[in-house]
Amino acid sequence: MFFLTPFYGGLTQFSTNFSIPSFPFIGSLEDALKTIKSQLIYLYTTKEEYGRALTGKRNIVLHLVDNFPNEIINNANDDFIATAKSRKCTLREDYERFFDSLLTIAGSLPNGYGISLEDYSDLEKVRKSAEKDAKLKEQIRQYALRVRPKWKDSKSEAALNHDATLLCAVDFVKSKNEKCWVLTLDRSLQMCAIGRAGPHGLSGALSISALIEILALNNAGPEFNTTDFAPLLSKLILNECIPPINTYVIQDLILLYKINQKAGELPAEYVKAMIREVIKSRMHGGSSDSAALALKIFRMFQEDLVNINQNIEDAKKQAKTSEDVAKEEKLKREGREKQLIAIKSKQIKWRALIKFIVFLLAQIIFASFISVVLIKAYLLYFEKTKKDFIVYLLAILPFILDAWKLIPKSWLNYKKAYDQAEQRATNEVANTKIEI
Repeated sequence: MFFLTPFYGGLTQFSTNFSIPSFPFIGSLEDALKTIKSQLIYLYTTKEEYGRALTGKRNIVLHLVDNFPNEIINNANDDFIATAKSRKCTLREDYERFFDSLLTIAGSLPNGYGISLEDYSDLEKVRKSAEKDAKLKEQIRQYALRVRPKWKDSKSEAALNHDATLLCAVDFVKSKNEKCWVLTLDRSLQMCAIGRAGPHGLSGALSISALIEILALNNAGPEFNTTDFAPLLSKLILNECIPPINTYVIQDLILLYKINQKAGELPAEYVKAMIREVIKSRMHGGSSDSAALALKIFRMFQEDLVNINQNIEDAKKQAKTSEDVAKEEKLKREGREKQLIAIKSKQIKWRALIKFIVFLLAQIIFASFISVVLIKAYLLYFEKTKKDFIVYLLAILPFILDAWKLIPKSWLNYKKAYDQAEQRATNEVANTKIEI
């Protein structure tokens, strides 16, 4: 327990960068704090600084959402945006709800490890004293200038007041023979605390990497696996150093918007090309008001507009060509359909005519046969008087008429089939796959 003794059972103040619920390593951090049985607290000044940071981040992100494609926003290297993306945020309204959900600092870490606000009169006195400590704030500012990349903004007065209060609060708690330190990702705050403690003193600010090393050296136990922190350490190195050429941050998008407010109106691939130029300028130490960068972005924007307009013209020409081809194909298809309809209509009419002739001949033969048979029957089997013949003829006349009336019915069927031939042909062609 030698290495853990100065920290075991003490108070851990977390800085603003640990109050944002967007870090993938919070669960592992929770295990580490449980191991050293540290009470996790935050000060009122951290609550205020968190509110200011959240409001500023909210305004920036919503501004970018309004002016850049969603694909560009989602690919930015930012913890807030990464968390918003994991919550399926795509519209401005989604991002507004997301930031509203972050307004209050959580009362515990994800697995239930408690977080409490430490706020009482003595700490308020410490805060007022720290905010008046110009020497301490200048030290913090100088350390920040030494370690912060050029592409990051310098610390504001509010941030300096917050950091000074954290360090002074640690000194105050230690003066009462209690253990206390600040857990922060801010290297400038860590370096300032080390400088204040001297070569033989215990720093009042602890980095997450230092906490990992202490636990590893102390052999904290099987429940604590330092490899769980590997993604975190990689992320910390990435955030503290200049991001790779294909990684862009919110500041890059802000700078691009300042240079050209219409850049986000272009398709994502064109916007990414301009962002790469911003990254190159930043990596080479270029300033945000670089005339060369502004000229480069202006020229790229104009070239992109020309390319887009040309693509639009090409698309219109292609559409026009496709439309002409479609019209030509339609005319060919309609011509072929008319030909097929004419052929099929003629075939239907011929079939109807042949059917009519066949039925007509058959009906004439049948009617004649019936008439002859009935008359022959009379001549053969009945007395051949005129009166009897008339009576007999009247008796068989319905049968003869039934046979002959089939003839006009066949004509009507033929006439109907002839008149409907074209419509039937049209229906048959419509149900047939036409290949031109």
